[in-house]
Amino acid sequence: MSENVKPRLNVLVFNCGYVGTGVGDYGKAMNRALRATGEVELQQVTGQCTCEDRVGRNFHAGESHCAYNLLEQWSRRLDRRRGRLAGRPFDSPERPWSAAVRGARYRRLVSEHAPDVVHYHLDRNYYGLEPLRALMRSPRPPVVVTVHEIEDWGPTARVALRDVDAVLVHSKDLAQRLCDELGLVDNVRVVAHGAPVPESCPSAEGRNGIGCFGHLGAVKGTRYLVGALRRLARRGLRPTVRFFGNYSQEERQAVEASLRRHGLLDQAHFEGFVDGGAFHQAMESVAIVAAPYLASAGSGIVSYALAHGAAVVCTSVGALPETVGDAGRVVPPRRVRALESVLAELLEDSTVTAELGRQGWERARNELAWPVIAERLVSVLREAIGRCDRNRIAGGERGESREALAGHGRQR
Repeated sequence: MSENVKPRLNVLVFNCGYVGTGVGDYGKAMNRALRATGEVELQQVTGQCTCEDRVGRNFHAGESHCAYNLLEQWSRRLDRRRGRLAGRPFDSPERPWSAAVRGARYRRLVSEHAPDVVHYHLDRNYYGLEPLRALMRSPRPPVVVTVHEIEDWGPTARVALRDVDAVLVHSKDLAQRLCDELGLVDNVRVVAHGAPVPESCPSAEGRNGIGCFGHLGAVKGTRYLVGALRRLARRGLRPTVRFFGNYSQEERQAVEASLRRHGLLDQAHFEGFVDGGAFHQAMESVAIVAAPYLASAGSGIVSYALAHGAAVVCTSVGALPETVGDAGRVVPPRRVRALESVLAELLEDSTVTAELGRQGWERARNELAWPVIAERLVSVLREAIGRCDRNRIAGGERGESREALAGHGRQR
């Protein structure tokens, strides 16, 4: 092999299969982009993380893990019973029994596949902190953890993440928070949320109204959007507003009640969850994508909106300003008048709206396209391997650790 040709990486990915905001192809798109680099061989482990999915039957791990399925069923029942006695809901992160079973299961998967590096997507349900701690026990391969959401970090997070070879986040804001709250400095890397970018900017013709994507909880700032719509109506501006996402019936009813109270319900259309081609069509059907969020660790919705040529209006929280850059309109959170002013400007001048959409598409093509993001991610994976190697106590321990893991898998 030529000295200039880097060896292909065997990557074992632990990634949640459930996304409620309409970007459910995120994992698949990322994996396709990684494979397209020619530098990565992926093995995917996927588990649906809804509370209704009691067994975790979506693991691509082979029939040899049926015993773990049974163990996990019983451990989840024990945790639910324990949680009820303590007054905790089922989706509480404090589920030690099932977490212990998952940790053992994940180590078994690592021993079977003997990857060059593990990429673990942290979430509150299936790929949590306790199973991660099990993965971090020696012997182990290099581990990269992607943190997607802002959490109330506790001591467990500090212990679980401090020795990870690389912690990957989608925003500088979250990286700073990890530094401030957990003391993570050397191993945090920022890679933006990617998006599929069309070869040419989608046409501005035929677009109309405002689109909102995702659930309708308080953190999405929907109440402030309703306030802005009320003020726009006084100006004689009554745009169509379309809500896409996996929102609950209670969330929809609350927004409907607010719109009805202000005489705005006729402007609203609740489209529900869309995915795949329907999601991309939805992005290209609206002139403006509004994201008046109160917090954001790394919004894929904004990346997708830029890629599809929609004019983006968002708040100055979390990852949103650095994702949008100069290619969108950024307003302070909870500022109804500022949101109204920006929306009025775009609604009254379609030329400005179209130009903003074109600038967003150019930014996405240069900074957020999957090939660009994939190259950055491969760099992080290779850096993590180098960091892990440097931290070994004795030379050649990495190879011995992999053999030890593989031997453990063969003994079962």
